[in-house]
Amino acid sequence: MARPVKRPEALEGKTVRIRSGCGNIYVTVNMLDGAPCEVFLHTAKSGGCIAAFTEAVGRLVSTALRAGVEVDEIVEQLQNIRCPKPVLGGALSCPDAVSKALKMVLGKEDQKPASPSPQVQKDPGTVKVGLNPECPNCGAELAFVEGCAKCPACGYSECG
Repeated sequence: MARPVKRPEALEGKTVRIRSGCGNIYVTVNMLDGAPCEVFLHTAKSGGCIAAFTEAVGRLVSTALRAGVEVDEIVEQLQNIRCPKPVLGGALSCPDAVSKALKMVLGKEDQKPASPSPQVQKDPGTVKVGLNPECPNCGAELAFVEGCAKCPACGYSECG
């Protein structure tokens, strides 16, 4: 069974800012012997589900790196995971931000832009949000009403 290498007291790394649907995500990649060995994620939103999720992603990626999982395998598993609010030129999700940060730190960043943000499709009646129309709270389909993406099931509103 693979066991993670013990973390030294001090490490050096780089912090990358990546735009996402959750706002800016700051991904810190620390290095050990020239290779990534741990990842920390920080969003401007403290507490709650986003902070818990990003901390968990960072811990799991760090554990995998210290257990010898190849960086390219981690990048492949995390890249292009999409959340309900992807950002053009940024990250499609928090896990996608980690894949982008790892590639940037290692000098392997893609030159092609990320997939486009959701596009509003104006149909008669209800107008639906494109690409990922699910509500971030309950998973129901969002509708575009009065200039705002809203959830008819739980009342979520992108406009507040």
